[in-house]
Amino acid sequence: VIGSRGDLNPFLALGEQLRERGYCVHIATHRAFRRVVIGHAFEYSPLAGDPRELMRQMSQFEYVPTPLYLYRNISEHRATVA
Repeated sequence: VIGSRGDLNPFLALGEQLRERGYCVHIATHRAFRRVVIGHAFEYSPLAGDPRELMRQMSQFEYVPTPLYLYRNISEHRATVA
């Protein structure tokens, strides 16, 4: 999960439902959210990047860029997500 805590929340809810159905849940997200993921008793893997910096950069857009836009322009955003 890349983004803010609000972006993480739906995946936490989904993870809860999957665990109730017998699945092992593993979430990869920013280090800033490690305690949240572990607090839900999910497996955790770190993703590079700072969610605050990502949000700062995203706030500079006049619109919310789509994943396709970010993919096509990854070189401009590499420091944010790498």
